[in-house]
Amino acid sequence: MNKNIDKFNDSIGKEFYIDLANKLEEMYNKAKTFGEITLVGDLIKVLNEKTKMDK
Repeated sequence: MNKNIDKFNDSIGKEFYIDLANKLEEMYNKAKTFGEITLVGDLIKVLNEKTKMDK
């Protein structure tokens, strides 16, 4: 699955990652169980690690 993703391809812009991060944050804030909080927190961590962007 990861073989299909080219992290150097600029066709997916920063806006996509910003929208994704915002949605994950919304999900995190709405989470009610420990499992939901852990899952979304882990997804946010992976997104942050994989999308180190220049400021």
